[in-house]
Amino acid sequence: MRARKVRRLAACALSGAVLAACGLAWAQESKADPVGEAAAAVCSSLDRDPTVANVSRMVTVLVEQGLTPSQAGLFIAGSISELCTRNAPVWEAFVDRYAVAVPKAVA
Repeated sequence: MRARKVRRLAACALSGAVLAACGLAWAQESKADPVGEAAAAVCSSLDRDPTVANVSRMVTVLVEQGLTPSQAGLFIAGSISELCTRNAPVWEAFVDRYAVAVPKAVA
């Protein structure tokens, strides 16, 4: 092959590799993480208003979005556990106030 043709092929290969890398990066950036964003929103909301009333409002919003109250509670607890343990006291106060007592099983 001629040197000129080799240079053109090398340039095309390099351009293709750069475009492929850019396409891969763009595809990864475009993938939204709605669960992660919602978990971060839980923490942000609790940072602004660390009250039992705020936790109750979040449960209500999640139930209105289609979760059961148990699922909403698990999501909020998981968000706090993973992203903002500093808000655990608010969650514990919410649980102390609203948890349903479960009778002990008879042995």
